[in-house]
Amino acid sequence: MDATDSSSPSAVVSSAPDGATPLVINRPLPPNFVDFDAVKVVRRLTQFGYRAYLVGGGVRDFLLGATPKDFDVATDARPREVKDVFRNCRLIGRRFRLAHIHFRGGKIIEVSTFRRNPDMDGPPEPEPEPEAEPDMDEGEAPGIEHREDAVGGANGGGGGDGAGALAPALAERAPRDLLIREDNVFGTEEEDARRRDFTCNALFYDLRRNAILDYVGGVADVERRVIRTIGDPNIRLAEDPVRILRAVRFGARLGLQIEPRTFAAMKRVGPELAKCAAPRLLEELLRILRSPHAADAWRLLEQCGALAVCFPEIAAYRERTGLAADVDEHVRLLGALDELQERAGGPLHDSVLLSVTMWPLVRRALEPVPAAVPGASTAAPAPAAAAAQAGGAPERAAETWADVGSGGWDVDVPGASGAVSVVVSLPAGSPRRDPGAVVMDLLRGPAVRLRMPHRLVGRATQILLAQGKMTAGRRRRFRPEQLVRREFCGDAVNLLEMRALASGERPLVALSAVEAWRQLLRNPGDPRLARELGSAVVVGDGRTGGAPGPGGGAAAGAS
Repeated sequence: MDATDSSSPSAVVSSAPDGATPLVINRPLPPNFVDFDAVKVVRRLTQFGYRAYLVGGGVRDFLLGATPKDFDVATDARPREVKDVFRNCRLIGRRFRLAHIHFRGGKIIEVSTFRRNPDMDGPPEPEPEPEAEPDMDEGEAPGIEHREDAVGGANGGGGGDGAGALAPALAERAPRDLLIREDNVFGTEEEDARRRDFTCNALFYDLRRNAILDYVGGVADVERRVIRTIGDPNIRLAEDPVRILRAVRFGARLGLQIEPRTFAAMKRVGPELAKCAAPRLLEELLRILRSPHAADAWRLLEQCGALAVCFPEIAAYRERTGLAADVDEHVRLLGALDELQERAGGPLHDSVLLSVTMWPLVRRALEPVPAAVPGASTAAPAPAAAAAQAGGAPERAAETWADVGSGGWDVDVPGASGAVSVVVSLPAGSPRRDPGAVVMDLLRGPAVRLRMPHRLVGRATQILLAQGKMTAGRRRRFRPEQLVRREFCGDAVNLLEMRALASGERPLVALSAVEAWRQLLRNPGDPRLARELGSAVVVGDGRTGGAPGPGGGAAAGAS
């Protein structure tokens, strides 16, 4: 929303309220912004004598002029009292007790009780446990399989001793003393607003008055398009370091600027992310990648230091190789991911998101240097020699790491008359770099650290390995019609298209080949397409080669 819009609350908001009385801004909700199920929940709670408001991101998005993704509800009713009001209610969470109101189609309205910051010197208020209901910790994100099924086991991951000094004002208290592990201390609506993470997320909407209630200056910050913590950012982020990832997600998705003191605290407290529950970190990272602004978020993750904590493999790889260009490679790939997800109208499969973040490392780890390997049999002059004869710059040999046996890899070398398939042999006694082993080794670190589900890691491994089959050129015993019948093939084609889009104006991974794979996915029995893909020479990522082919069509959905 433009700050100069006549409907903007700029004439009303001058400063953040200091007392217990909230700033009240009259603003009727347009019908297309209303979640009628959330309205039903609020009205039923008020009919039973409780106070209840729409809260959180829905109110923030309404002020920004964006269509709210969802509305949550906050109330003074305790979780058990909410359950007594709604028959379709289930209580979840140990660290943060919540009520989920279930509607048809799998829709859930989340209802939380007003809370205050936990008293460090006293226990939380007791709340009766729900009887024999499946329970889920706040850190155990819905939609993410974990526990015994997660890599690293039920107790693996998330237990690092994050280093990093906090601000001098916190020197007397160890960072672990600030980390909130119990959050069931109930309070008033003002205390609930002030205990939230950012001012833009602490706004209540009162349906009875058609008005926004602002205790923390959130409306002014939304109007200025600023993300700011409530209170001292060093303390608020140390209480829950996952707020760092949330700030990144909101900043990238909504185009908001992170306030300088908040961003400085994000850098300072970033190492404490290692202490957070692994499922919470995984879910927040996946939310970042699922948004259509993953490339912008990636830059923010790198700038605030969170990337080095969540994916130290990438940081170590960059430091070891000194290849700053590979940072841009990640950004280009994630920009292509944004394009595909926007075209598909929703997020791609989580395994694709994991694959695209790890692809630059996989490609580099499996990339041999043909000039340095003796015994290479070539059917054309070496690229450097051919370029020297023509008086031009050397071309980089694009390696495709399709395993052709125990002796080496099938490598496509671009030459003056097109790509020529050659076999690069390994010297006698050299260890064989099996692509499957390399991919699994690279995925093992993040899989254990973030307690990723085995099925997520397994599918990402298949997607990464399929890239060699799809781009290696002529191969023996390869039948594309069999590959397209595999469940993960559509996702592998999505990664192939991202590589094509990210490789520049003249991609070596031609978009015409991507379209051919999509056609074979739609018609797996087409023998002509299978023959063409079985003998095509399509080489790896780079900025040389022929002109791009036609566009690749719509992204294949998650299967």
